[in-house]
Amino acid sequence: MKLEDYLPDLEEETGPIKNVKEWAPGVYYIETGQEEVFAKEFFAVLDGAPMAAKVQNYGKKMDGLRLFALDDAASGWRIVQYEISKYRANHKRKPVPEEIFHDLSLHAIEVHPEYFGTFPVPYHTPDGYTLRHRTLANGIYWLETSTYKELLHSGTFFPGESYNGQRMQLKIYDLCKIWYDTERQEKILDPVCNGTWDFGEITIDLPYTTIHLEPNIPVTTLDVEATITEIMISPISVLVRIEGDALKGHHAWVPKNARDGYYGCVEYQEIILYSEDGSTVTAEYTRGGTGCWGGEADSDEEGMLLLQRFYALKTNYIPRKLVDVDSLTAISVCGVMIPLK
Repeated sequence: MKLEDYLPDLEEETGPIKNVKEWAPGVYYIETGQEEVFAKEFFAVLDGAPMAAKVQNYGKKMDGLRLFALDDAASGWRIVQYEISKYRANHKRKPVPEEIFHDLSLHAIEVHPEYFGTFPVPYHTPDGYTLRHRTLANGIYWLETSTYKELLHSGTFFPGESYNGQRMQLKIYDLCKIWYDTERQEKILDPVCNGTWDFGEITIDLPYTTIHLEPNIPVTTLDVEATITEIMISPISVLVRIEGDALKGHHAWVPKNARDGYYGCVEYQEIILYSEDGSTVTAEYTRGGTGCWGGEADSDEEGMLLLQRFYALKTNYIPRKLVDVDSLTAISVCGVMIPLK
């Protein structure tokens, strides 16, 4: 059967059809309307089409086919579009760039999480690695990070991408005062003003001033050979990740010479930043989230050091020194020089 066999009944639903294209076996793009300004678009999937089983729970059921209106976000047309692109890629009818699949699924996840899954929980944030999370809604997560920060994360943003140029709908709900009850040992939220403030859509325009590297170069630390796998430099702090099998069980030889009397695993690695004007900044003030993994010989963890340092501190561990990231030319970690430009 072809779409032409169903046209009389189909046009009763869609109106006069002026353009039909078969984009995959048994899958058609349909454009209707007498004038372009009134045109409507549909996908039609015949019951015998290879992808029919995948979309059988979506669209409008008609005799011999399912109809998907492109002006109805919940109709399932994004699933059809995704499956069309996947078919064309698998059968090499036309190369489909990888980013096309990403964009298709990204826009469909919000509407069809039952098909594409939910937005992923970010592994890394601008404030360190995700340690705990709670799902507030599809793509909206409360996060607690390795720097002991609490964040609200929108699933439409992924690590390595920028907010710049993205459209965001800004709403604020039910303002509260947050304080910590030392007797009850819990966080208290006291409602201050209930309501919803809708600021509409805005275009985000933020400068991105963080350098993110994955150098994967050797370094000597704690008297063993390891690898610098990640560096992140922001105006207020620097993060260095060092990994290696030789770090496994390092508590067996690292002395307990830290300031708090514990093992000195992450306090004495030298980190220096170099600027264009010849000046240097030593990052020597430990930031929350710094730590070691795999220190005990019987640990299931891989050997790793995570160094997070401020450039200077004042009372209550508030950073008082900022670095002009754009002016940096190099960073030195345990004597290993890494160019930034």
